[in-house]
Amino acid sequence: PAGTNNLTDSSYFFTNQPISIPSGYYASIGTPNAMNSGSIPATYYHATSNYFAESCGYNSDLSIDVSKKEKFVVYPNPAHLGKELIIDGNWQQLYWMDISGRVLEENVNTQPLIVPNLAPGVYHLLILAESVWRNEVVVVE
Repeated sequence: PAGTNNLTDSSYFFTNQPISIPSGYYASIGTPNAMNSGSIPATYYHATSNYFAESCGYNSDLSIDVSKKEKFVVYPNPAHLGKELIIDGNWQQLYWMDISGRVLEENVNTQPLIVPNLAPGVYHLLILAESVWRNEVVVVE
């Protein structure tokens, strides 16, 4: 706006699309995108007078109905280095991520799934199953 200076920051948004965000939910806002080249779901909700989308349990046509998502069970948890980790559900791809979201290991439907050589701690398993990403937390001992 008039009377303001340029920010020294390059962006307040991701510079690359994280693997955990589906393309339909990834907004093209911030550097290096051109001004007004993208939008956020709230823009769509407003344009369609869908003012209460995602609030108080209300579903819109852009939301994901979590009651219909396949239930996953990952065990044992805590898991142990070098031992088998069982995912009770059909999956195609899996990423081991640290708490900051950095990918440490990738598995492509490897059976049996062996816990990789990671430092003991808390990890996120980002699991692709039936074209939906799921996030499970696993403690590695």
